[in-house]
Amino acid sequence: MADSFIPGPGLPACTPPLSAALPVCSPPRIYVTGPPPHSIIRGQTGVPYVYQFIDAGGAPIASWTFSGLPGWLTEVADGRLAGTPVAAAPVVTFDVTATTSCGSTQTITASIVVY
Repeated sequence: MADSFIPGPGLPACTPPLSAALPVCSPPRIYVTGPPPHSIIRGQTGVPYVYQFIDAGGAPIASWTFSGLPGWLTEVADGRLAGTPVAAAPVVTFDVTATTSCGSTQTITASIVVY
């Protein structure tokens, strides 16, 4: 029998919940092609470039934030970058942060090789 208590006269008896579940908010897991340190497919000078970051699990992504992008590369949609490299670069690095609807975050450093 569940624990219960009886309040004052005229009030109904109540059964407290057996457990109180807290919402679970799994951190995002950013998926990037290539081996660590998260090398992204190669870009080619003068050829339009598009890359879509995806979440490989966790709570749904509410926002993507990019910092340190080169001038030719911009975010065009949630987690998608596009642009046309203007010059070769051995490695272009930038930070990618995914934030879930409940505030969990993951930040990675990604890189692009432009030839």
